Amino acid sequence: GEKSLPNYCAEWSLDNESIIYLKQSAIASVSLCQIISLYEVVEDSLAHRVIESTDTTYKETLQDEQKILLDKLVHKFSEEILLVTLRRFIFRYLSVEKLSPKIPLYFYLSDPTICWPSGYFTEDEGDKIAEIFTDEILVCHAYEAYRHILELIAERDRKNMHSLGNTKKEETAKPVTKPKPTAQSRKLDAKKKYNF
Repeated sequence: GEKSLPNYCAEWSLDNESIIYLKQSAIASVSLCQIISLYEVVEDSLAHRVIESTDTTYKETLQDEQKILLDKLVHKFSEEILLVTLRRFIFRYLSVEKLSPKIPLYFYLSDPTICWPSGYFTEDEGDKIAEIFTDEILVCHAYEAYRHILELIAERDRKNMHSLGNTKKEETAKPVTKPKPTAQSRKLDAKKKYNF
């Protein structure tokens, strides 16, 4: 895990020219345990651009019942985790491969090695996903499921901003009350008032 990438590649007999390049590059100090995280950061930043060009085969409209199923899934996990998972699935699979659009989406998402953020997913949760998704949400709904979760996040953020705005209004609307004067403060006021 703490081994550097150039040393790891040398152990696997990568050609010397490539190893020298790795040792001289900016990633020479990157350890193996950081590679997946680094890849996922780059992938997540690129995925935003690629997702919009997803084949229409995977952009089938969600019915209201399917949106309700997604909402249930959001309550089990979080919007952000599901958004990342769907974004990675679309980027890793639907942008480069032709998957059958009629396969249930849970077939891919219930596998902890496919798209879930590292350390988040457990085998038990894979069963929950399969139960919630059932056969209703298919691979052909992947893009629209992603868009639906984006909308849920935007709606949640609007509500939070609205409630934050109301809280600030309430704070500014409250009358300012002076604290009750203490014996000490009354003496000081009297000294100022009567100049002694």
